[in-house]
Amino acid sequence: MLSRKTVSEISSVVKRSNYDYKNFKVSLCPKESLPLNYTIITLPDNKCKSTSSLSKNLSISQLSDGGEIYKIFNDKVCNKYMLNRYPIGIGLNDLEVERLSEKLFCEKFITSFN
Repeated sequence: MLSRKTVSEISSVVKRSNYDYKNFKVSLCPKESLPLNYTIITLPDNKCKSTSSLSKNLSISQLSDGGEIYKIFNDKVCNKYMLNRYPIGIGLNDLEVERLSEKLFCEKFITSFN
């Protein structure tokens, strides 16, 4: 949950260029084997050993053409919603993502190719 405390903690993580917070990691290719409860975000052409056993993933796609920008493994938020294969129906108001419900955010900006 985002709060004043977590914003401060996350800000500290970003300033150190260490994108690892609790059970969430952003990495080009995680070197270590991560626990199964970790959410991992990688580049789409990633062939990492640490993600090779993780078959199902979601995606963050470009709004311009729907092409995959990042892969999300072990998602704990958006996997419960019906997701499109590419972003559709996005209007200017949707770019104020902080105003969207979790469900609308996932359905608008997170995609599934599986």
